[in-house]
Amino acid sequence: MNQVAVSGTLVQKPDLRYTPKGVAVLRLRIGGAVAHEEATRSHYLDVTLFGDKAARLADVLDVGATILAVGELTQRQAEGKTYTNLVARSIRAVLSPKVQDGLEQGAVNRFTGIGFLADDPEVRVEGRLVRARVAFNSRDKNGETHTVFLNVDAWEEVGQELRRLKKGAQVYVEGLVRARAYTAKDGSKRRDVFISARVVRPLTWASGQSEEVRVVEATVNEDSGSWLSDDEFPEDLPF
Repeated sequence: MNQVAVSGTLVQKPDLRYTPKGVAVLRLRIGGAVAHEEATRSHYLDVTLFGDKAARLADVLDVGATILAVGELTQRQAEGKTYTNLVARSIRAVLSPKVQDGLEQGAVNRFTGIGFLADDPEVRVEGRLVRARVAFNSRDKNGETHTVFLNVDAWEEVGQELRRLKKGAQVYVEGLVRARAYTAKDGSKRRDVFISARVVRPLTWASGQSEEVRVVEATVNEDSGSWLSDDEFPEDLPF
């Protein structure tokens, strides 16, 4: 399970295409700024929306618009690369200047998820950073399970909790969605979407019992836009 709420500025013209079955697919790239130690770093995230509402939204959006999106991170493989993007269940185009000023800088950026460690955590930066590859499972409309593998970075005290865990451990993660660019061994330019963790909590399950984790959605002023949601997610993407 993973759920994301993120805001940012539309940095490229909306890309609207259609699947062979005629389903509209809108792809947006949003950018924001995140404070990191003494510096401010830009981050970018691709957002995808499906259905009739995607087609309507494409007609009114332009570069510079402020976007608030809620959905889940998904992955696909193409040409030997892994692409991570946010599949939106709701998108708000924020029109109120007062709300817009805060959201365009990425004021809303929240990730919550429950997953399993795919490998033992790595300790880096003289023990200050612990990085783990976490597998987050989700089910599509047909009940099939899909897995998203994300790196989770945990600094300082948060990292100590993660450091004690081993491959296969189940964890609850809260944090920020971030992206970094890097050069692969073959010389190609790549981008990694990862989670900067604020909370890492190991989950243990007793027989006959379950542990409930509450996921909180971000909200903004209802006068600043209208939600677009609940479209079926097609499998034959035109990208």
